[in-house]
Amino acid sequence: MTLGTLLKQGREILQNAGIAEWDLDAWYLLEYVTGVSRSQYFLDPEREVPQEQEAAYRQMIDKRSTHIPLQHLTGHQEFMGLDFQVSEDVLVPRQDTEILVEEALKYLRENDEATIKFYKGAPFLVEAPQFVDLVITDTEPGFAGNTAQGALKPATVETGLVIQVPLFIESGEKVQIDTRTGEYLGRSKE
Repeated sequence: MTLGTLLKQGREILQNAGIAEWDLDAWYLLEYVTGVSRSQYFLDPEREVPQEQEAAYRQMIDKRSTHIPLQHLTGHQEFMGLDFQVSEDVLVPRQDTEILVEEALKYLRENDEATIKFYKGAPFLVEAPQFVDLVITDTEPGFAGNTAQGALKPATVETGLVIQVPLFIESGEKVQIDTRTGEYLGRSKE
């Protein structure tokens, strides 16, 4: 059987089983089983697939059609740019989890801690501490006589987050930030 025919059959099975990402999952399983890259596939979709690979692919497709997560079949999941080994004993990180983590990381330095809350096995909230003290690494300098009430300017803190601070705040100062809103609260008391 050819790569193209095998992929077509895998797609049909997964689509009929109601797999949301049937097209992509059929491709990933073909790539995983045969080791054929996309470019190799498009150069030669008529390439014959060895019988043992065909049987392995069909077995993977059958398992995926029962809604076993793709990552449990392949044993891998990328998360935050890293490749993790996973098994059926491991909660598979989802893309929306990565977004939650990225939001929390805006307020966290190395070795700071965050809390991840789960509902029915899926993370729904990643919390940094309510208030954090971070150093301003870049902002326009203030100037004498600038006392406009409530006027703000952008400032970058040590994590790369850009916040709005009063005009009198200078680079190198440590400020307190509310992680729920991203608002400047005042100079740090640390």
